[in-house]
Amino acid sequence: MRVRGYPAAALCWVDLFCPDPASVTDFYGELLGWTATGGPGAGRLDFRLGDLVAAGATASDGGPAAWVVFVSTDDIEATAAAVASAGGRVVSPPAEVGTRGRAAICADPQGAVFGLWQRTTFPGTQVHREPGAPSWGELWTRDTAGATAFYKEVFGWSVRAGELAASVDYGEFYTAGRTVGGLVAITDDMPAALPPRWGITVEVADCAAAARRCGELGGAVAFRPMFLGVGTAAFLVDPQGALFGVFEPIPELLDTTHAAL
Repeated sequence: MRVRGYPAAALCWVDLFCPDPASVTDFYGELLGWTATGGPGAGRLDFRLGDLVAAGATASDGGPAAWVVFVSTDDIEATAAAVASAGGRVVSPPAEVGTRGRAAICADPQGAVFGLWQRTTFPGTQVHREPGAPSWGELWTRDTAGATAFYKEVFGWSVRAGELAASVDYGEFYTAGRTVGGLVAITDDMPAALPPRWGITVEVADCAAAARRCGELGGAVAFRPMFLGVGTAAFLVDPQGALFGVFEPIPELLDTTHAAL
């Protein structure tokens, strides 16, 4: 399904920051059906699903490879100021991205990184609710109360119980009647080294097959496919070390508007 725009405070874009975007184009092409084309400037690529832009990739100078989610805003300067006022950090201040719009990179008080996006000609991810389309973003944090307060102050988000299996403690950010993304508590039984982070999930037709194919393409499976009530999910790692999720929704979910992107 084609997406033509996003309201303010919605997850609107996903971008892979890594040392060498060109080295993973074949991986994502084989796994998710993406085609890499030139992006808005040197060191940037677009990943397209058919003729629509699904995601991006940007060459980074340092740090681990990671997917970053972006939140739409109508005033990026004011939103960046709100991030700082609420106890977060502006890692990279607002800057032009070609003629497409303006972007900033921020971190919440726990260190989870996310982006801000103010469109000029480009709203963000152009495809949704089909295999190969980014479909969801979620925050993993050790301080869910602090995260709830921070994102409420910056974006006006509230939190309610999520729609996963009853055995899973899962929250959802929402605003104006719209679900925005997920909220997961990092608990003591999870790896101590697991950092607070925003993660992305891409819809697939067959989660188990995607997990198998990931390994064949030089990636790795961080968490094997698991059924979560609303579908089957797995967490994968690309050849440069970037973690991302894949999700096969149950048929009933295909007829809803649950997903955020």
